[in-house]
Amino acid sequence: MPDNNVTIRLTDEMTEALDSFRKEQQGRPSRPDAIRRILTDYFISTGKIPFEDDEDG
Repeated sequence: MPDNNVTIRLTDEMTEALDSFRKEQQGRPSRPDAIRRILTDYFISTGKIPFEDDEDG
């Protein structure tokens, strides 16, 4: 399935929080990668998408 392009606007407060999150992450992900990580964690924790263990693959 191809990726979809989604454009969002963030408040200054959300941008600052996102950048703070990025600084805490190993390898300091780009803003788009950080947003994908945050959304993935949320969707897994709420059961919207299944957990896939990356260590096996």
